[in-house]
Amino acid sequence: MNSQTREQRRGWLSGLLAAALFGSSAPLIGSFSHGASPVLVAGLLYAGAALVLLPLAVAEAPTSRHAPIQRQDLPLLGLITLLGGIAGPIALVKGLALLTPGPRRCCSTWRRCSRC
Repeated sequence: MNSQTREQRRGWLSGLLAAALFGSSAPLIGSFSHGASPVLVAGLLYAGAALVLLPLAVAEAPTSRHAPIQRQDLPLLGLITLLGGIAGPIALVKGLALLTPGPRRCCSTWRRCSRC
């Protein structure tokens, strides 16, 4: 297997892991966001992610193979940050706060159950 195929596989696996972690975080966010400001909850989520990822970014910086940001990239980067980094998380938390939990069902039979 050549290095390009290995990198592609690593990218696919990283993307799937990120999607799984993001999907599994939604119920957790919904459970503790009731009564809290969606902006506060979204801000805490991103602050926590920044604290976790900052050491990784600093460790990778000297050997980074990423293209530098050009001046013409700034408007699009700003729009992406506004929508994906601010509006998206706030909308996610607001939407999850509006959801009500579904009926409890027994894990083995999918019937309503009081013990699950």
